[in-house]
Amino acid sequence: MKKQYIILFLILCIVGFLLGYKYIWSAKKNVTENKSPGELSSLSKIVVESSTPSSNKWLYTYVIEKEGLGKKYGLDIEWKDISTSEGPRALLANDVNIAFINPFATIRANTSSDKKMKIFGFAYNINYACYALESSNINTVNDLRGKTIVTSSKGSTGYAVLDLLITNMGYNLEQDFKILSVPLAASVVALEKNEAAATCVTPYNIVPLDDSIKLKTIINLNDLWFKEISKIQPYTGIGALEEWLKDHTKEALAFRNAWNDAGRYINDHPELFQLQDVRENLKIVSDQDVNDYIGAFKTMSSPIWDASVVAGTNEYLSKMSEFNKSSEENSFDIYTLYN
Repeated sequence: MKKQYIILFLILCIVGFLLGYKYIWSAKKNVTENKSPGELSSLSKIVVESSTPSSNKWLYTYVIEKEGLGKKYGLDIEWKDISTSEGPRALLANDVNIAFINPFATIRANTSSDKKMKIFGFAYNINYACYALESSNINTVNDLRGKTIVTSSKGSTGYAVLDLLITNMGYNLEQDFKILSVPLAASVVALEKNEAAATCVTPYNIVPLDDSIKLKTIINLNDLWFKEISKIQPYTGIGALEEWLKDHTKEALAFRNAWNDAGRYINDHPELFQLQDVRENLKIVSDQDVNDYIGAFKTMSSPIWDASVVAGTNEYLSKMSEFNKSSEENSFDIYTLYN
């Protein structure tokens, strides 16, 4: 009898173990299957373009790391320093998985390479304007003819937008003006030292200027773009190679989620600009600088990934002579993973 009880006990233990294992496995399976888009069940390693502290892009990466937003969405992010205009090259060379690329450079690269890049999210609004010293006699674009204009490096979003809009106004950027391409952080210094008649930068880049330096806006690229097509201008995009995206859709969506979370966090936490390491990296020296950065960031923060903005970009690009030479170049199939 005692032996029978022992056998029965062992049978019940085995049945209980099997039922318990099935329950745990089923629960784990459901959790994995019910993950929302952009969430991964385990950490995935990705390599992403980074930048210098003077860029607003740096602030996003700072928040993503500080708040653990990568891990929140299942990502182990390695940041790799890449020059602003080098995103397409870095993607094509497989130096990074994700880079920040503009639609113009993407179209150009895709028409000259077998590898195709896709933009799967908006990084931020470039919101460029060209400024001159308030004391100068520069008041219009025509006043700048033959003079030096400081821009971001050729291939960057800012340069591309400036080139297209200036062309649409009847000028040739490289023939009618002297162009000095330098990193954005250095462009305002050139204006300060009277090495240029105007500088084309974002509001974010003029904050570190000495308060005694007064600027006036000569041309606002955002306003020009909106005047042309009644839609906001294209944004710097979050991009990757099409072949990588096919196998890493979840990683791409996860990074886009983390990036957008960072943008919302910065907008919701203005005290971020008071942190010592942020003040040091952005060269914040006064409360006015803090307020200026908060205002500048709000004009540049990421919009919703909206197909209407994509349509507006394509509509305007199709009007530009560089992109309507052939049916191949007129194909703007560079966007993917809409909400």
